[in-house]
Amino acid sequence: FLYLDDRQYEKAQRCLEQALKQRGSREIYIAMGRLMDRQGESESAARFYRNALQFQSNADQRVLLNRKSVE
Repeated sequence: FLYLDDRQYEKAQRCLEQALKQRGSREIYIAMGRLMDRQGESESAARFYRNALQFQSNADQRVLLNRKSVE
């Protein structure tokens, strides 16, 4: 994330892409969205933001399912 804040977009993109390959997370998708946004790639940014929302939605569903199984 430091590369993103320092406007080293190519390095940021390489690191974030590697992180997505290893283990996708909501935070990484948001960071990729920010990166694409800063580079003027609105459609790509929107796709990453949607993935981040989907990640959150799936996490919320797992929490609800776990609560129901405990009850």
